[in-house]
Amino acid sequence: MTGQRFGRLTVMKRMPNLPNAKVTNWECLCDCGGSTNTQRPNLISGHTKSCGCIALELIKNNKYGVTHNQSRTRLYSIWQSMKQRCYDENVQEYHYYGGRGITICDEWLKGFKGFYKWSTENGYTKNLTIDRINNYKGYSPNNCRWLTIKEQNRNKRENRIVEIDGVEKCTGEWSEILGIPMSTIINRLNRGCSADEALNTNYARHTKGIRNYVRKHKSITV
Repeated sequence: MTGQRFGRLTVMKRMPNLPNAKVTNWECLCDCGGSTNTQRPNLISGHTKSCGCIALELIKNNKYGVTHNQSRTRLYSIWQSMKQRCYDENVQEYHYYGGRGITICDEWLKGFKGFYKWSTENGYTKNLTIDRINNYKGYSPNNCRWLTIKEQNRNKRENRIVEIDGVEKCTGEWSEILGIPMSTIINRLNRGCSADEALNTNYARHTKGIRNYVRKHKSITV
């Protein structure tokens, strides 16, 4: 990949893979002088063509600013915030989004109408927030859904799937079930604790407590 060009980007070098990602990650230099890290599929598919400067140019030129009389709605604010997180380096959240290669598909970036149509056809209500199914991919119809805040918290990057006797749940769900802070579970896993140890408040009797729960709920849908 090194030396190849994709849109305005020239691939410079391979970077460490993102956690839990099975595809390679690359540092790219943009024609504008900026740089960005992005995954190979984003380059090959044309999903990522610049460091974000193309989108900024279009936004500044007001080519993506059509509101369709929705400029004061909650949904429009969500769309605007999404663009800022991905393309405005002055926004506090940029480091967690655009700064790590998260972009917005052309359909949504080109105007609010496309985002509005997808949202209203895919379950949007005022009590839901937009969520990316794969936290290492950008905003697009194939990678987004509407969830409650509680459901979205379960999809955070630090969330993990933990299995006990064939029952799999993310750490957020185990946290709610067992009353253990998710940060505690994550820290235990990071220290090398087993699933049994990570999911119990008392190491001395951890096996009995978790195993009993699993046996009782063996038939639940995961």
